[in-house]
Amino acid sequence: MQNFINKPHNLLTLLSINALLLTFNRLSGLFDNVISISETQLMRIYDLNAMFIVTPITVIVSYLLYKGFTKHNKHTFYLLLISLYLVIISTGNHEVTNFLNMHFCSGELDSEICKSIAFNDDTFSTLLYFLGYAGINISILFSEVTTANSNKLVVYINAVFLALGIIANSAFEDIGIDLYIMALVLFVALYQLYIRALKDSSSLSISLSHTELELLQL
Repeated sequence: MQNFINKPHNLLTLLSINALLLTFNRLSGLFDNVISISETQLMRIYDLNAMFIVTPITVIVSYLLYKGFTKHNKHTFYLLLISLYLVIISTGNHEVTNFLNMHFCSGELDSEICKSIAFNDDTFSTLLYFLGYAGINISILFSEVTTANSNKLVVYINAVFLALGIIANSAFEDIGIDLYIMALVLFVALYQLYIRALKDSSSLSISLSHTELELLQL
């Protein structure tokens, strides 16, 4: 197990598999059934999968990538921890309020309760998520990435795979803030590469692979 996680391309492959699970969970329609406990509707299976499978894998792999393959410092480490926390709480908030919004409000804002639910679903949880997502990637980008044991071809293949996942999930939806945030992180990545005089492109490929998975979850 230790040998497996000591290679960044293995962790990025886990991210790709997680993206496949996420896409299947979201688009297959197989997990839209609502779970009820004592005749009380809890959530959709889809929501529970996102909370207890997809997000934990994302958080754990992000932490392993940072700890195992960066010359980190306390500042970027604290940023990473705060960012991971934001991703976790935003996911919990979003999945619950999205279920309530879709099943009990149907997008209607004719009551204060539905207005509050819609705000948490569409605005507050999204803001927290983007803050967390940006923080995770910045913590990696501003730490020198060491990839002596990586297979760069596999790294790039994973980046392409995750990019295709974004197309499958988002290409036919209205453009939202997610694309602007990704563009911002891409600009920061390219700037960091320029500062490092194009010494090694591994940090870019690792961060962008992680970035693409984060966008898939939106």
